[in-house]
Amino acid sequence: MPDRGLVIFKVGDKTPALNKQHLTTKEGSLIEVIDEAYWQDAIEYIVSSKQMHTVYAMGFVDPKFIPFLQSTLLQIGDKEDTKEYRSRNKLIELEHLATRTPGLAVSPSTLVDAWRSKNQVPNLWDWTGLKESDFIDASTKSNTPEIQDLNAVSSGSYTVGSGKDYSTWATAVSDIANLTGNLTFTQETDLTATSEGFLTESLNGYDLTFTSDTPHNGDFSSGWVTSLNYSTGTMIWISCEGSGNFYANDLNIQAITTTSSNQVFRTATISSSFNGFIHDIIFDANDLWGNFLTFVDSTPVFKVYNLGILDPTSSGLNAGTSSGSNTVFENITIRGSGYSGFEVAGESVTVRNVAIEDSSYADYRIHRYAYGYNNASEDDTADDDEWNSGSGNITGIDSSDFTSGIEIDDTSTLYGAGANPGISGHTKYINGVDIVLGDVNIGAWGYEEGVGASANFMFGCVV
Repeated sequence: MPDRGLVIFKVGDKTPALNKQHLTTKEGSLIEVIDEAYWQDAIEYIVSSKQMHTVYAMGFVDPKFIPFLQSTLLQIGDKEDTKEYRSRNKLIELEHLATRTPGLAVSPSTLVDAWRSKNQVPNLWDWTGLKESDFIDASTKSNTPEIQDLNAVSSGSYTVGSGKDYSTWATAVSDIANLTGNLTFTQETDLTATSEGFLTESLNGYDLTFTSDTPHNGDFSSGWVTSLNYSTGTMIWISCEGSGNFYANDLNIQAITTTSSNQVFRTATISSSFNGFIHDIIFDANDLWGNFLTFVDSTPVFKVYNLGILDPTSSGLNAGTSSGSNTVFENITIRGSGYSGFEVAGESVTVRNVAIEDSSYADYRIHRYAYGYNNASEDDTADDDEWNSGSGNITGIDSSDFTSGIEIDDTSTLYGAGANPGISGHTKYINGVDIVLGDVNIGAWGYEEGVGASANFMFGCVV
């Protein structure tokens, strides 16, 4: 069988939170495009998913058409009228897509009705004849949802990965409706992501969670891996509304395609507050991706802790515009940043037990208004005098403080030099070791009590 690309189109318009209609994903928007290097593997995990065949229109395209399709995943925005903004810049109307589907045993209108129904449509269609002229500018569609999405999920628990309910985070995110209960997506296999997911729904006081059923324990070779295989966009763009809680935790994320400006998570255009918790995640940018997290909105209140970030091309973290002193970063390790390790960006956030080493420009940057306690840097930017208020910070760490990845050496100055965590529920390190108050490490890594250098510390007392 010749090489092909595999594409997944949205069926039905997303119904977003109030005033988010201009941001949301419309019917006919491309959700994923999988190139010829991965399409055969993708077939295996999509064919066996009943949910994917119920929710989306899916088929094959000519590999030569993939660069154009990838370009349709870009966001657009008209500076004259922000309501013309879209999470995808082009789409194909399903009525037209059906007419471009050869070998139909039913009428095109019957196929469209089947796609929009609550029934499975098991076929992977032959769309190798699609051309650029088949797509229209997404801004020509009405902001108001016009085509009901009968299969959108608003509560419950769903799986993500090969043969699961949703093949990737983007397909899961594009099927979310305004929440009517707690909603959880759990990764249960390795997966390859090829586009961003755009959250525009109302949490309505409930919890929205993205997690994994297999812990990585701080080891990049353990747990289920999310491989980022695209050069534009954000893994999850957080533009949902409150009240409620957003959770992302226990994920192992690794970049495999070059980009300089992307981030894994980004907040933007939020008008009502909610709580966010991003924790126990490892991210290996492999000198390919820009950064892990960028805040561009001061409305939500985030607690960010237990992160291990390696080799971002830009900054590991960017506080950008955040909720100031209500936002806390705690027990994080960042190594090998191509620019700054932590771009605090003038925000009055609280930074505690963060270890940064081997940044090309500066380990911490623009943090004069931030509150820094028991942090560490290779350069002098973690020094107490560099913060609005600071204490217990150390400088002069280097690669000898780490054995590999984010694991600290048990004789490192990072050991036992931290402050007690301040985030409620933060009781373990990223590798699952209990935090013993009074004996807290700087960074994300912990040692079992009585093992290695930790034998010298018992519940905060030197023995």
